Amino acid sequence: MSVKRSEMPKSPAAAAIVKCLSKITATGRRPADVFDDWLELTEATLDMLPAHARSAAQTGRPAEDSPEVAEIWSRVRSHYGEAASRGWVFERFAEAFGLLLQNAHEPDGRPTYQDIVGEIYMAWGWPSSGLGQYFTPWPVAQMMAQMMSGAEKDIHEHLKAAIEKSPVAQALAFAGIVLEGDEAFKWFVTRLVPACIEHYEPVKVCDPCVGSGIMLLAHASTMPAWMVQMGLVQYYGMDIDRTCVQMARINCKLYGMNGWGLKCALELSEVELNSLPEPYRTAYAEAQAAQANGNPERVTEIATELRAGAFSQLSLFCEEPPSILDNGNGSKPHRPKRRSQRQQVESLTLPFEDERTHGRHA
Repeated sequence: MSVKRSEMPKSPAAAAIVKCLSKITATGRRPADVFDDWLELTEATLDMLPAHARSAAQTGRPAEDSPEVAEIWSRVRSHYGEAASRGWVFERFAEAFGLLLQNAHEPDGRPTYQDIVGEIYMAWGWPSSGLGQYFTPWPVAQMMAQMMSGAEKDIHEHLKAAIEKSPVAQALAFAGIVLEGDEAFKWFVTRLVPACIEHYEPVKVCDPCVGSGIMLLAHASTMPAWMVQMGLVQYYGMDIDRTCVQMARINCKLYGMNGWGLKCALELSEVELNSLPEPYRTAYAEAQAAQANGNPERVTEIATELRAGAFSQLSLFCEEPPSILDNGNGSKPHRPKRRSQRQQVESLTLPFEDERTHGRHA
């Protein structure tokens, strides 16, 4: 099946992947089904990459697939009959995956945070008009993330609180005071943060209507990459559409964003529902009830209502962190001439607080 020019994504990376995947439709499988198969294989491969890397380093060979991953490959292979046995179908899937990896990072290793899978889905993967699916454009998502994100400052405060609880981290912090520039940054990331990480409370970022995860990607793009990759920020999200949740998981895995709680809204527990802000708490509870009662039309209506107005993907929010400088009455603590150990920790300037250091390592 040829790809109409109007169906081609705008970005070169997404367009190149669509060209690969569209060749597979010659087997008679619909574009939407080919896209779903590619998502399954992509997520399974991303899940196995750490094991493959370890095995390659130790034995020179990739690892054996886990039973779950092997079952995914077997199921997808069954969709293509003789074409799968000839190998060309999976060569195209592999080529598309390679293009995705290639475009996930700049030449210097920095993440691009492109929502390539979301762009392919909107242009070629047959998004559901019934579910009101239209993902937030990247410039808008990034602008919203920049306006709403205070996570870097929150991480700074959380790290200081963690250092205060760890005598080893305090000793390392004072030992590193004499270091400067890249040397100080390396000491901080490789020695100080690991020493206090068990006491560190991650900053949480959630999008209750996550789509392909573009708002989470936008938030991560405003942060220094090392903060994201060390798990100092934890990303959460949910959506009624399972394909959207899978795309968001892939994006988080692709860019090292952990994706701690990316779930289908129809599968949330009561505790998870109660942790959501309104209108999502009530809407998702009603969607679960409609699903249980065999009323998919109402599920679709709820999804459309959530995406239609102010409660769209621009609903990013961050957890409010506690301040370690508050003494309980809103005033600043008294500072005697001889400062206590706690006050010395609080007054530390951590390497990433320096704008020049931030700029080099973002």
